[in-house]
Amino acid sequence: MIRSEYRSLAACSCGLVVLVCIAGTSVSSDLVPLRLAAFLDQAAPGTLDDQRFVAFQPPLINNAGQVAFAATAGPAGSFYGTNGLWFEGAGQLNLAVLEGTQPAINFSQVNVAYTDQSKLLFQNTSGIWQATPSGVTPVVQTGDPVPGVPGDAFGIIDPPTINNNGTIAFYAAGHRGIWTADNGVLTRVALPGNYPGPELPYFYGGGIPVVDASSKISIADGYGIWSNSRGQFENIAYAFQQAPGFA
Repeated sequence: MIRSEYRSLAACSCGLVVLVCIAGTSVSSDLVPLRLAAFLDQAAPGTLDDQRFVAFQPPLINNAGQVAFAATAGPAGSFYGTNGLWFEGAGQLNLAVLEGTQPAINFSQVNVAYTDQSKLLFQNTSGIWQATPSGVTPVVQTGDPVPGVPGDAFGIIDPPTINNNGTIAFYAAGHRGIWTADNGVLTRVALPGNYPGPELPYFYGGGIPVVDASSKISIADGYGIWSNSRGQFENIAYAFQQAPGFA
């Protein structure tokens, strides 16, 4: 799963409806404004031959009130068509990826994250991708050279996370460690090993990192919880440690 800060939104049978909650209002006594984000038989942006939305999957909504969703686009009046990912940004509905095109994506299990800056993050078997209203770009791909390690290349890339500032964090298998990606620059946070010194617990690697608003990383590797939130990458808690508050 790709994680980020977002709220879920339900789809109705005829389209996607955004509920805009106004701070300080009482749900029981005040009307909640609605906005129709997309609807059946609407022309699907980015498709050819007058393809129209024929089905929707439950979407995401960011804190700016914009939505991102998977949907099916096909000929008018049809119940079948081509799957795709769409998202709102720059005042319009944008196509991120369409089934049968590149980058290829498995629409039977779509994991995405959507930031308040209209950045849509998704992953396929070849790596991590980011879509903005300007286009789709790779973040990191299997086979890309590992920065600072001549002759090494990324292999399996675990699911990433993204914060609302656009900083992406992920773990690369094969002892390649935790990485962040920020404005196209890859930076390694930590490798498997003892942190911060040889007598302290061992970070085995793996897991899904969480990146906060200041781009600090926390991760659980199955044996402990680790973070660089205090400046250095260190263990916060580990397996078989005496749990505080218990005798």
